[in-house]
Amino acid sequence: MRLSLLFVLSFVLSPPIFAEDQQLPAREAANTWLALVDAGAYAQSWQTAAALFKQNVSSQAWQQAVGAAREPLGEG
Repeated sequence: MRLSLLFVLSFVLSPPIFAEDQQLPAREAANTWLALVDAGAYAQSWQTAAALFKQNVSSQAWQQAVGAAREPLGEG
């Protein structure tokens, strides 16, 4: 019983071995997308966004909203 409990606790409390490797593609995709927004390529950022995003926000609405929010911040 103690050995089982020790095994379970060590498994639960240890960080996942591949967690960082699994996050890398998502992080790279997010950085690429944010670079488009920072560069002012709003139409292209909408085109490369997820389908769920594009279903809920039109390209024109996205470009207007992000432009209005981004312009006061200046160039990135």
